[in-house]
Amino acid sequence: NFFAQAPSIQFITHTYRAEATVRASMLATGEADWAADIGFEEEDRVPQAKSGKTAEVYLLVLDLMWHPELQKQKVRLALAHAIDCEGLLQSLFEGRVQCHGAVSPKGTVGITPENSAPREYNPALSRQLLAEAGYDPANAIDVNTRPGSNIRGLELMEAVVTFWREVGVTSNLNSWGDLGKARDVQNSGCGNFSEEPGFREKMDCAQREPPAPYYSSSHAYEIATSNEILDMQRFNQSRLSCFNRTSRVCFPELQAQLDAANAIPAGPERTQAMVEIGNIAYEQVYFIPFFEVVMVYGLSDAIEWEPYYAPRLRGNTIRFKQ
Repeated sequence: NFFAQAPSIQFITHTYRAEATVRASMLATGEADWAADIGFEEEDRVPQAKSGKTAEVYLLVLDLMWHPELQKQKVRLALAHAIDCEGLLQSLFEGRVQCHGAVSPKGTVGITPENSAPREYNPALSRQLLAEAGYDPANAIDVNTRPGSNIRGLELMEAVVTFWREVGVTSNLNSWGDLGKARDVQNSGCGNFSEEPGFREKMDCAQREPPAPYYSSSHAYEIATSNEILDMQRFNQSRLSCFNRTSRVCFPELQAQLDAANAIPAGPERTQAMVEIGNIAYEQVYFIPFFEVVMVYGLSDAIEWEPYYAPRLRGNTIRFKQ
């Protein structure tokens, strides 16, 4: 197995730098031999640039449990139709990244062209849906993000807030400079109740107060969410599950469906069960996905390396040129 081979490089020093421009500069000056996520703008500044998908989807996780407006399917759908995804990606990435409407990448068991289709940009429909849902503008629907979470992520989230405001949604951007705080927001989901009395029997997440470590509704938080196994089971046990700290989806009937699907062996029956779950996530708008993440890597002239569909570095895949 290529990825299980013994490394030919004995030691690798892994250094973290928050800014893509700094990472690219380290390659240009010889301080580094490999850098992740330098962005399309930095490609011409590095000796070698290569890009590839990472099995991640960049998206917003919506709080269905504790936010009074996001509990309404029509409000969630209105938010999705309010965003001009194609225009955004053309502006921010020059059209090199395509809109994608599912929580998991293409090729995942359970993801189909139908349940991953990008939502139409339709502000008029958004306003209509908000009116039908009785949206109360006193209830802000904020976006929680952090700088550096994704190349151009801050600009993208700023645009999302603007789109929502244009259709009448009260919205603000919370950009957490403190990574720990950002993780607190993400990890304050239903799974925190897993060991509390009665929860596993009742799965009554929405009837409880928002848990630690954030103790409040997360509104909509952004994240690049990965699925290297390319099977909806990954999300059946995480973002769709009553028992995961990051999940804002907890419905007893759905949980039973997830558990049953996970237990089916590989084959047509399992595929159909996973498609049904993918359809539910899409129709109910549990998430607002934007695109499958494309990572741009920078390399020095001294090494050989090819991207693979995983958002991490495997040192045994790097070679020095002979």
